[in-house]
Amino acid sequence: RNEGGVFKMVGIAGNTANLTKTGGSYYIVQNSGTFHAKYYRCETIGATTNGAITINGGSLDATNNFSNGTFISGSSTATSTAYINLNGLAIDNTTNLTIKSVTFNSGGTTNRNIKRDVPPAAGLHWFVSRTCL
Repeated sequence: RNEGGVFKMVGIAGNTANLTKTGGSYYIVQNSGTFHAKYYRCETIGATTNGAITINGGSLDATNNFSNGTFISGSSTATSTAYINLNGLAIDNTTNLTIKSVTFNSGGTTNRNIKRDVPPAAGLHWFVSRTCL
């Protein structure tokens, strides 16, 4: 859990920051603080009804914003989970969030890649664009 601190999962091109397990299960929840993720690889992340990474509050770094990452074999059991859950991230008319070059591989039970099903506040508009190669 990130409760007001800084969580960094940042590598460089050709040398990713790797997050994996040797036993059991794991997931990440941020309630406040700042999350950084770029050039990363998450393996077998997720646990029972929890998704992989859940942002309940705080912020996402503008540069290290989940771009250039890989998720492999998520292991959540609920149908409402996702590798990345952005329901608690403040996204409004002045926020531009672009996440580029993320690979979501099969082999796990997590059934969504990115989740954001909390509607914006009245008068605010946002959309999700997906490019498939």
